[in-house]
Amino acid sequence: MVAKPVPKTPTVPVEYSALLATLRKTLADPALEALLARSGKIRVQKPRRDGQYVVCKQAGYTLLLEPVEGAPRGTPLQVSQIFLHYPGQDGARGFAFPHGLVFGQTQAEVRKLLGEPVNSGNPYADFWDLDGVTFCVSYWGREAGGPNTLCDVRITPKG
Repeated sequence: MVAKPVPKTPTVPVEYSALLATLRKTLADPALEALLARSGKIRVQKPRRDGQYVVCKQAGYTLLLEPVEGAPRGTPLQVSQIFLHYPGQDGARGFAFPHGLVFGQTQAEVRKLLGEPVNSGNPYADFWDLDGVTFCVSYWGREAGGPNTLCDVRITPKG
């Protein structure tokens, strides 16, 4: 996996805590609307079977909205996952990863910063319970014979 060149558009800084506050919110929620308004150019994709993506390349993140399990048909989709991108990933600006994480750190370096993961059965991802959410770090590089290195972060609500 090779990162594409980072676009020359300016990075739009977004606070990590503001992103966490979007979990389980709908697109009509005033707090989510305010965050998106200050996230630079955004693209709201049409809903699909697997949900609806809101791509914020200038701010370095993507939101996935999905149906609420057991809710009646027509209930608004809610933010179920947040993806934090590394510089150049799918043409995005890099997000300033929280907890001292930096794109390209090895799996050992990430574990040294965050401690032992609560779930590490997958060689390409580790999971922690941090900040009241499930915090997943994905790695790549092992398939090429190198060390696993951090490529992105995915955040989901706990429970």
